[in-house]
Amino acid sequence: MSDSGFKKKVLGNTGFAQQHLVNHDIPYEIVKLEGKNLADEAVKFAKDINATMMLIGTTRNIRIQDYVLGADEQKIIANTAKVPVMCVNPNQELFKTGGFN
Repeated sequence: MSDSGFKKKVLGNTGFAQQHLVNHDIPYEIVKLEGKNLADEAVKFAKDINATMMLIGTTRNIRIQDYVLGADEQKIIANTAKVPVMCVNPNQELFKTGGFN
């Protein structure tokens, strides 16, 4: 996937989640992580802010290299900081509304 395609999906997913949180009066903060390994950066951030939980979307279409190298969500789920992780499986109904592609 191209970098612009990835950015478009991230923006779409972020907007979808943001709208859901706003609609339910849930306070939130969006933080942009940077680095070569976003899974490691996410765990480090969660540890730094003493997060009580992380929420991730699972990979919809696992590729062979994900099995060999380990999918990013697996790195977060098995994080060394031992921060609990809630996993959300992709839902076909959300794709119809433009959320979580």
